[in-house]
Amino acid sequence: MNVRKPLLLPGRLVVGAGVVVLLGFLLLMFTLIGGSQVPQGHVGIVTTWGKADSNVRGPGWNFVLPGAQNIVEVDVRTQNHVFKEVNASSRELQSVKLDGGVNYKIDPNKAYELYNTVGLDFAAKVFDPASPTT
Repeated sequence: MNVRKPLLLPGRLVVGAGVVVLLGFLLLMFTLIGGSQVPQGHVGIVTTWGKADSNVRGPGWNFVLPGAQNIVEVDVRTQNHVFKEVNASSRELQSVKLDGGVNYKIDPNKAYELYNTVGLDFAAKVFDPASPTT
């Protein structure tokens, strides 16, 4: 009887398979934790330890370093900002209170500059002071 000996002992085979499964699980978890999805109609600004990076990420799955980097989403679709009551005067110098709004869209190439100089609440900082209210 000619019996072949296995190349690996059964105990080593189980340990090797366990290591492969553990490494696969860790790789999957690192990918899920280290990734961030930017939805369609948005761009992502990567911040590393709170400092914004000028490399703007597009829609889709983007990899970031877990714990060190974060993605801030900026909506680049057409949006509407409604003005609060705006005081105006007619030709006859009658006081008139108006409500209005403005449609705006952020250029994806300028999203970093806008985020870095004004912040995410730019509509309240830019449009509201431009409209005189009481």
